[in-house]
Amino acid sequence: MDIYRRISVWCINNTRTQFWILCGLILTALIVRLKFFVGVGYNDDCAYLSLAHNVLTGINPLGYSWYSVRVGTYFPTALIWKVFGISEFTDSLYYLLCSVGGVYIIYLLGKTLFNIETGLIAATLLAFFPADVTYSTQIGPNIPLCAMFSLSLLLYIKAYKQENYKLYALLSGIFLGISYLCYEMLVLLLPVPILYSVLNSGKSLKKTLTILCLVIVGFLFIMSTRVIYFYSMTGKWFYGEKLIEETLKADKNINANFRMYPDALFNLNPNYDSWDAQHLFGISYYILILSLIYLIASRSFNKDTLFLTAYLVGVFLIFQYLIYYAAVSMEHPFWNCKHTRYLLVLLLPTILLISQAVHRLRNRLVQAAVMLLFILSSLYYIDKDCTFLRRGMDYVRESTYLLQRMHPRKIYIPDGWTHDRFKAFSNFDKNFLGRTVVYQKSKIEDIKDGYVLTDVNPYNFVVWHDFPDFMRNPPSQWILLNTINIKNIGIFNKFKPKIFYAPRSTDLPPAK
Repeated sequence: MDIYRRISVWCINNTRTQFWILCGLILTALIVRLKFFVGVGYNDDCAYLSLAHNVLTGINPLGYSWYSVRVGTYFPTALIWKVFGISEFTDSLYYLLCSVGGVYIIYLLGKTLFNIETGLIAATLLAFFPADVTYSTQIGPNIPLCAMFSLSLLLYIKAYKQENYKLYALLSGIFLGISYLCYEMLVLLLPVPILYSVLNSGKSLKKTLTILCLVIVGFLFIMSTRVIYFYSMTGKWFYGEKLIEETLKADKNINANFRMYPDALFNLNPNYDSWDAQHLFGISYYILILSLIYLIASRSFNKDTLFLTAYLVGVFLIFQYLIYYAAVSMEHPFWNCKHTRYLLVLLLPTILLISQAVHRLRNRLVQAAVMLLFILSSLYYIDKDCTFLRRGMDYVRESTYLLQRMHPRKIYIPDGWTHDRFKAFSNFDKNFLGRTVVYQKSKIEDIKDGYVLTDVNPYNFVVWHDFPDFMRNPPSQWILLNTINIKNIGIFNKFKPKIFYAPRSTDLPPAK
């Protein structure tokens, strides 16, 4: 044991060894994310891809609900496409880079707040964390928001710890602004740096005020650039804020299920009957509770540990209760949707608290056992989640590929959701997309001499009344060409998309 401890200490204290350990962790994180590649999902992924395609082709992207104001989420994708072309891999490349970059950022945060070993443990945990891996190749604002906010917070903390703090503070404000460009949810995280200032201002009130002022200057620089860009495209000042307000007022989605987030964090939902019921957090929050108990019992609960705990609990309470009661208390109740992916913003304090507790363990074998338990359990849940999601979208993916290879005819598809995914999986092939017709509100006599795709959208099971009866009961003269049967679990195992050929005449009655 003494030899093991000496080797461990030497590795941590040797700068070159630290570098190679960190490179190994970043490479491991990349390999894990590529191994469990998900790609385009069933949520808002295609909205961002369509916006990126508009940017790439010179079309004004603004105006598509609030998605269009999140330029930090889709502009980088357009740039990547410009350089590397459009493919399912390049669709996800920006989000993959943000996720892998987050591994390095959390290492620096652990090192800055505590020590090098805590930073390396944190990087290891994030490399295998189920939620981060699962969303690392999906298209959406959550991973970029987490990466940019983590970088802003790192620079903010460094401003307090460095003599030359002004540059750090200004850069922190700039990345805070970039975070807002990715996702306006950032406003819910603004109490976090303020909390750090309250706990660390001490007698240096002048320094604290200077840091806050420079952060505000950096933030406003990015925001003013955004406002001017939107004005140049629309002729309207504060276009983004007005569009967000209009979208919030129009969406009355109020979710009062207060068990949803605790169930997600503690992995208490045993099934996959909802496409949002993935097991994104594994056993991490059970380990977190034990970590907090250990840190308190071992008298290792210092000011930085208190900051992370308050960060974790405070942001959770904001998402769990404050948003809901703020929404329903307004004169016109507005949007308060709940999704487990929103809780990705809790990963940073969660991982750092666990890492500090693991670092404090005196017995190296126990330390290694905890790490191994976390990694193996995480890989189990990553495999289940990513397989569930990837195969779930395989219904649309395979439908697209099959129809692309068929004789060119009109292609009748159920709805706009399916059409958006056809765009992504065909790499925005104009010739292919030009043949697609949405039949959601069509009559059977409108469908002639073309292919008809049914049961490809999981949302159909929620809104069957929005679709014509022929999707369930196709006419007897329609010729079944293919049934897409993919083994999966939960909601994605409940339907099998079919491709029919509808001849020119559809006078016969539907099959019973």
